[in-house]
Amino acid sequence: MADSGASAIPAAHASSGDWRRVTGWLLGTAAMLYLLGLGFLLAVDPYDTGRTGLLGKRGLPEQLPHSANASRARDPHFDSAIFGNSHVQLLKPERLDALTGLRFVNLMMPGSYPSDQLDTLRWYLTVQKHPRAVVIGADEFWCFETDTERSSVFPVWLYAPDFARYLGGLASYHNLRWSLKRLAYLRSGRGGIRPDGYWDYTGMFAPSGPRADALRRSLEEPSPYRANASGRFPALDRLAHLVRRVPAETAIILLRPPAYHTAIPAPDTPAGRIVASCRERMREIAASHPRARLLDLFGPSPESNDPDNFYDWFHFRDGLAVAIERQIVAALRETEPSAAASGPPPGGARP
Repeated sequence: MADSGASAIPAAHASSGDWRRVTGWLLGTAAMLYLLGLGFLLAVDPYDTGRTGLLGKRGLPEQLPHSANASRARDPHFDSAIFGNSHVQLLKPERLDALTGLRFVNLMMPGSYPSDQLDTLRWYLTVQKHPRAVVIGADEFWCFETDTERSSVFPVWLYAPDFARYLGGLASYHNLRWSLKRLAYLRSGRGGIRPDGYWDYTGMFAPSGPRADALRRSLEEPSPYRANASGRFPALDRLAHLVRRVPAETAIILLRPPAYHTAIPAPDTPAGRIVASCRERMREIAASHPRARLLDLFGPSPESNDPDNFYDWFHFRDGLAVAIERQIVAALRETEPSAAASGPPPGGARP
């Protein structure tokens, strides 16, 4: 019995050593696979950010603008950009191009908040050193008392200014799948994103039938305006900081998109006073840059009273989009040095 017990001790020690070797091998293999996978992601650059990438080709397969805009923003074909959410979605780059001689890309993101748009603007100013014009759709979300809300699908890491944060977000199975999709797209050349970012949402709204009738009736119901008792507009404060980074030769249009009249608060109400204070803060930001203008279309006008101009309170139809584009062009002309020398621009405009 003593001999049997003594022989069991070396066996136990051998088993423990084997487990340590197996564990070490597994950890080493996992680390090697992780580094290989990360190297593959860096080589493919699945969202075409230009941070890394060894493929030497531009372009992405079809995907949401929240990620695709990281590539669109750095496209050297474009020298001007539109920022915002779906409230500026119908602004069409090719129409603005024809009217201005500039080359616009629409970097809007449906359902996005100012924080998402500010991150995209910061990225744009990093990868485009000398943009000619920037249009920022500053809707009612910019007047909230907080700037922490974000779209659930906006990849914050993708637009992060520091590479370490970008690298931490890149390392995922989801992005590995997008790397494979990008490789397939670059091979076939089919199914890519629209380079100028234009996305017509008309198909989302029924042109006729019960749903269209219900949408039209809902226009006449007042839209509640979100309270802001703080008197502060932190998203606009962050925008003011970014505007200081915009080159002096770049034109900036702060666009207050139009809304149907039932979504516009009366001036003598608490909501109306928030609108007025927010508008004044935007004017201050515009005044801080030599070529910035506030194009304020959020207010009573013949266009805001016409239900044929809107699908809902804030989503306008293409006919009104064309009129807004003309107002953007006029505001851009006001920013030109020759126009500035002739006198101050008017305070606001209507389509």
